[in-house]
Amino acid sequence: MNYRNGCALRFDLHTHPLEGSCITKPSQITRDSIGRIVKMMKKRGLDGIAITEHNDFSLGCEAAKYAEDFGVIILPGEEIDWGNHHILRISAFGKDYYILAHPRTPFEYTNQVKLDAVEFGSNRGKFPLAYQIAEERNIPLVQNSDAHLLCDLGLHTSFVDLEAYLRGEFRLIDVRELTKYHHCSIDSLYSNIYATQLGH
Repeated sequence: MNYRNGCALRFDLHTHPLEGSCITKPSQITRDSIGRIVKMMKKRGLDGIAITEHNDFSLGCEAAKYAEDFGVIILPGEEIDWGNHHILRISAFGKDYYILAHPRTPFEYTNQVKLDAVEFGSNRGKFPLAYQIAEERNIPLVQNSDAHLLCDLGLHTSFVDLEAYLRGEFRLIDVRELTKYHHCSIDSLYSNIYATQLGH
């Protein structure tokens, strides 16, 4: 697939925009509160986000109900504490996907959870251990913002295969795959300015 032709959706799959707005219960979510998130999504050129508040899947589920009103994709999710690690659980097309977030120590739970990707970078910086984990488990390297404030949403993003998405599949594009098409380094892809050009 030639990603130069716009065959990818741009997502931020690690976000805490409700927490940043002091929303802690589904009943506090309103059309206006989601509207503020969508405004920032459009400013950043995002096709979609996953809302991954800490250990609370219900907030993302409630927020996702408003997505169609605004013509954007909002996936329900959560950031789960798993031993010394944090794992993003994201729901798409009736299936859960798991991304290892900001890894700083080796992942010991090989037989307990099937990872679908690992974050190599976020607003917090780069995570060199992600490369080893991706190689060992044969999973994609991705990046996301880990935004806790609305203004930080979409500063680092992942790409999802558009053709697969239209078939009802959620396929994350490995940044190593993108480098082949854009003749650049993974470090270059860490820059959001460059990454914006890949998706649109």
